[in-house]
Parts: sequence; C-alpha cells; structure tokens
Amino acid sequence: MAPDVMRRRIDDLTLAGRFAEVGLAGFVLKSHYVPTTERAAVVRAAVPGFGAVGAITLNASVGGMNPVAVEIAARGGAQVVWLPTVDSANQRACTAGDPEGATPPMWARLQDELREAGMAADPVDVVGPGGAVLERTRQVLRVIAGHDMTLATGHLSADEIDAVVDAAAEEGVRRIVITHPEFTSQWVAIDRQRALAAKGALLERCFTTPHSGKVSWETWYEHIGAVGPEHSVLSSDLGQPFNPPVEDGLALLADRLLAEGFTEEDVRTMAVGIVALRDFDLEIAEGGFVSVLGRSGCGKSTMLNLMAGLTTPTAGSVAYRGEPVSGPRTQLGYLTQSDTLMPWRDVRRNVELPLEIGGVPARPRRERAAELIKKVGLEGFERHYPRELSGGMLRRVSLARMLAGDPETLLMDEPFGALDAQLRGDLQAELLRLWEESGQTVVFVTHDIEEALLLGDRVVVLGRVGRIVLDRPIDLPEADPAEITRLLTVYLKGIDPKALTELPGLMRTEMPESIGFTRASFDTAIAFHRATGLVKHLPTYEKIVPPALRTL
Repeated sequence: MAPDVMRRRIDDLTLAGRFAEVGLAGFVLKSHYVPTTERAAVVRAAVPGFGAVGAITLNASVGGMNPVAVEIAARGGAQVVWLPTVDSANQRACTAGDPEGATPPMWARLQDELREAGMAADPVDVVGPGGAVLERTRQVLRVIAGHDMTLATGHLSADEIDAVVDAAAEEGVRRIVITHPEFTSQWVAIDRQRALAAKGALLERCFTTPHSGKVSWETWYEHIGAVGPEHSVLSSDLGQPFNPPVEDGLALLADRLLAEGFTEEDVRTMAVGIVALRDFDLEIAEGGFVSVLGRSGCGKSTMLNLMAGLTTPTAGSVAYRGEPVSGPRTQLGYLTQSDTLMPWRDVRRNVELPLEIGGVPARPRRERAAELIKKVGLEGFERHYPRELSGGMLRRVSLARMLAGDPETLLMDEPFGALDAQLRGDLQAELLRLWEESGQTVVFVTHDIEEALLLGDRVVVLGRVGRIVLDRPIDLPEADPAEITRLLTVYLKGIDPKALTELPGLMRTEMPESIGFTRASFDTAIAFHRATGLVKHLPTYEKIVPPALRTL
C-alpha cells in the first residue's frame, strides 16, 4: 500500500476504512525497503480500534541482517520481521524462471533499475558457506525472541529455511512463518513443508503466488491438503495496481478453497485460528500435584483456560470427573498470573467474595475468611486494601480467595513468577503445606525448571505448539541417609550446590537433551532443593532426611 517506493493501488488510511467496512480487524504493512512502524502508528491513531501492524524486512536498505535495525523497529512497535527477500543471497542466485505467462513482481523492475544505476547492494547472507547460521543471524533471532516478534523467513532457500527455523527455536522465537513456500525462488517441497510444520512453523499460503501464475492453483491446494490447514496461514500480498482490491483477497481465497472442497472450519483455521495445543492428551489423577513446564508461548495458559472452562476447544474435548467441561465450575479454583483482586475491597472482603457469590451467610463467611487469612500468614492485615500490600501479600490474598470456594482442584498459572526469590520460596512452602493438608488436586504451570521439580509429584513438559514431550512422575525412592547428610553438610559449608552432580539412588528419571537440561542437573535440582528446606513439607521427608538434620 501507499506510501511506498512503488506505485500502489490504495493508501494505508483508505484501506483501513475499507477493511473496517467488511469486518476485517487489521493488516500487516510490509515493505521490501523501509520499516513500516510509523505508518502503522498513523493508521492506528487515525482509525481507532483498527489493528495496523508494523514490520521490517532485512534487505540491504536497512543494513541487511542488522540487529540494531530490528531492535529499533521493535521499540517502535513492529511485530513482524521478514528475513531478506529481494536482496537475499538465494533470490540473487536464483536461476529458476517463472512459468510461461506469470506476472513478474513489481520489485523485480526496481531491482533492475538499481542495478543499472550501479547501486546494486551485496547479497544478504543468513548462513555461512557450510550452511551453519551466521552469528549475526542469531543476534537478530535473539532480538526477535526478546521482543516476542513473529519471524517470517523471506526469500531463503529450502536449506536455509531449515537451518534458520532450527536456530530460531533454539533462540526462543515463538512464532515462525515460512514465507510463500510455493514462490519460484523458495520452492519448498511437500516433505520439507511437513517437517517444518512438525517443528511448529506455519506455512504462508499467499493469494498472489497462484494468482500471478507462479504456481498452479491445483498444486497450491495439494500442498495445503498434504501439510494440513492447521499448519497453514492465508495471506493476500495484494496492493499492486493490476491485482484485485486488497480487501477482497481473503474472500477470494475463501471462495476458491470452499469450491475445492475445504470446509468452513478449514478456512477459518487458516484465516483467523491459531493452534495453541496439538495432539494433546493429558489425564490428571485426583490428589496429585502436577507441574506443567514449558517455554513462554507453548500453550500452558491455554491448557489452564480449557480446564477452567474459560475457552472452548476447537477440536477434542475437556472432561472433569467424566463430565464435559462447557463453562466455569465451582469445583475448580483458578489463580492467574496477574492479580485480580477488587481494589475497593479490603483483604477480608476480597477473600469472602467466592463465598458471597455462593450465597454463604455473613457470619460463616467471615469465619471462613479469617481462617484462610490466618492460614496464608496475613492475620492482622484483614482491613488493608490491595494498594497497601506488597507483591507477596497480594499473591497470598489471591491464594486465600481461591481456596475460599473450597475447590477440589487448583489451577495455578505461574502465580509466583513475578516475586523475588525469598517471597517465592515462602509461598512455595505455603502452597505445599496447604496441599498436603487438603488433599486437593493441583495443576501448577511454570516456565521455571527448578520450581516445577520442587513442587510437583509429576512433571509434564510442553514443547512447541503445545505437544507433550515429557510426562514423568517425580518419585523419591529410599536413599542412604549418609548421602543426604553429606549433601547438607557440603551445602552448609557454603559450597555452590550446582557443583553437586553426583547423587546416586535419589532419582531414576532421565530428561531428553532437547528440554535444555541434563539428568545430572535434574537429579541435583530435585534432590538438593527438597533436602534443603521444602522437603520438610513432603510426605517423603521422613524417608530421606536423618532425624538429626530435620531442625536445620
């Protein structure tokens, strides 16, 4: 769209109005040559509520693989980063010709003009001669991950795409889109598309690729069907004067896909749906404490929302005690990441809220609230308001309020993540004590490995796209008390606990290397942390800690 260095069919502001008229929520502004963050900001200001998204494409005009350019764009609000397109080494080296009758892209003429004027930039490399991703590319990926941006692969070759997707996953990039894999210079075969989808990448199905004759519609449909609509995302890539109106792009795609036999659900999935959990099957036993571990964006919070009845699954089902979950249930308590206390209610009245909603009379309501406030260590703060409490105290109030409804199952979404180490340790100990006393079922989500091992009697690890990659009980078999005594003695002398990697007999669990830590670190974390404090709250305490050390 205009303004741009090439002639365009429509300008940003006019298009935003047309999108709003037909019920489209927003668009991503892409330019091969300049960042679009400022343009997107102008559109959002001029059309309140419209979702204009800025982006940057790492061609020569912005310095190629330039992490500083990505950082500045991110700070300006950009959400999408395209790797090199017109200046990629692959695009420059491509000798494959478009099919007869195909319409050449508009940027090809501009590239020719620059070359004729003696201003052709050097190709932008993302991998080295041996195919390994360059350190500069990794720097860019780290910036993308740090700002939680979306990575699009640009005009890379299939081999380069493979290498970059692996590196992006290693650097923590959450969302990866393979740029129009049917385009002439990229052309990613079906088997490789499937492999990329298995790694969590989405395949961009672009309207202009078949519309301009670079691939047949039949091949385009075949690729979607072979890889799966759930791994595809539709785009128009319109704006050229000779192509259909931009606002018609998705509708034209939908019509073609439906006529080809794809379902409305397929089209909806490709146009607006994001798959957070895939091939997900989890059963939780009553009375257990399940720690769910995984990187940000792997579907942990989505899983809890499904369990709580706040989200409806697009496929599959959720059941509680054999009954379908179709909405919130009083048997389930949910403690979210952020505090949701009522600022106009003091501590006691916040804790009373579930009881008040449940119709419990005032006197027993106050008595139950007082009991819970004491249990979480806040006796004396009943009349304080949320604004008068520390972060740790707010978490305690939230915990007490969740427990007030006497739920059978507690769902907890990284409840201690924003707290300092001492407060987090105190609340972890409090939670374990409450769990042992109540016998409630706990599903505890975290991205902290040590917290997961410390609290749970079972650990479930989610990988990319919400797949379960590990599901193991944490058992502590009988161990030699002398070994524990030695461990604690070394600890008390101030030796770094990370150096303690030999703990024979304490754990039999092996963790895959892909999770990011080894068996030794797993063994050490669980044995050391349980032996040096919180283990006193566990049923296995009597088994593994000698009597002489239980008062430490």
